[in-house]
Amino acid sequence: VSEMFPKEKFEELQEKIKEALSGKVVNFKHYVDYPAGKKFVDVTYKPHIDEAGKVLGFFVYVEDRTDEKT
Repeated sequence: VSEMFPKEKFEELQEKIKEALSGKVVNFKHYVDYPAGKKFVDVTYKPHIDEAGKVLGFFVYVEDRTDEKT
């Protein structure tokens, strides 16, 4: 994950990632700079938990909410 974001952004997201890997669903909204411009997105980290209750990782859902923000 750290390779996907600038260092400052990764540090900001690291706490949310830890929460998701502890088994919690995490939801937040923020602005993201894309080549086509800045977007306002709704992000959810949903843990992937096996039958034994072990967290295997997490899924990331991102929804563009820019139109609702303008």
